[in-house]
Amino acid sequence: MAMSVTYATVHGRLVEENRGGVVTEYVPDTLGNVIMTTNELGTVTSTTTYWPFGEVRTQTGTNPSPWGFCGVWGYLTDAVSRMYVRARHFRADTSRWLTLDPLWPSKDAYHYVRNTPTSLIDPTGLYEMGPDLGVGVPTWPAYQPWFWNYGNYCGLRNWIKAKPCELPPGISCLDVACKEHDECLHKANKSGGNNYWKPPGTSCNCKLLQDALVCYLLHCRNDSSSGHCRATKQLIAVFQIICTAGLIKNNPVPILVPILPPPPPRCSGRICPTGSHLHPVTCECVWE
Repeated sequence: MAMSVTYATVHGRLVEENRGGVVTEYVPDTLGNVIMTTNELGTVTSTTTYWPFGEVRTQTGTNPSPWGFCGVWGYLTDAVSRMYVRARHFRADTSRWLTLDPLWPSKDAYHYVRNTPTSLIDPTGLYEMGPDLGVGVPTWPAYQPWFWNYGNYCGLRNWIKAKPCELPPGISCLDVACKEHDECLHKANKSGGNNYWKPPGTSCNCKLLQDALVCYLLHCRNDSSSGHCRATKQLIAVFQIICTAGLIKNNPVPILVPILPPPPPRCSGRICPTGSHLHPVTCECVWE
């Protein structure tokens, strides 16, 4: 009979396991790599260091769990150098995903987190983000209500001004989408004048709306109370108007996107246990 294992999580991050009555606590670094494990008494049972893309560099003791590189985010090591990350499998030794990103071509086909593994993660297998997801909160100053801000890139004051190599990573799925929106608008502006309300700028606005909807589906269906999810809902509400207005102004047929889209039809009828939610792309039950 297989040994039973239960896991404890805090805000979506793994913190410990109980494997047949033996408790192991995970000690992560700032990226979410499990660099140490301890027992109930706090005694260190294993230590691990990693190369940038996840290969084990050094290891002492024994980590009984399959959680290593980005382990607290649910990267499951199921073979040597191969990890299951919900939508896809990742190979640490080749620094690439084994299958095409379902969001391609809006996202890189096979590259892992834009080749920036020391500052970004991809816990869904779909979309890179900063490791402090949910920490940031939207701000809306009463004296300047039009200066809504979130993260490093969402909002009027969070406009890209530095050189690309000097830019910090987005703190969440939504912040990464806002960064891409800013970069898109910069390219549009270079093509002549302020193109926010006309092509090609209007396509930047509508793409941000689509990306924000994806962020909501991936991270906010089960619990939308975090700062990231509140900011995502606020941005969706505003950019549904901005995107539609831009389409109307330039005479194509406008397409209204629902703010809270239902799961894809192929997932219909799937019921997940308490403490998990239905992944909108893979139709799997994802544990919080």
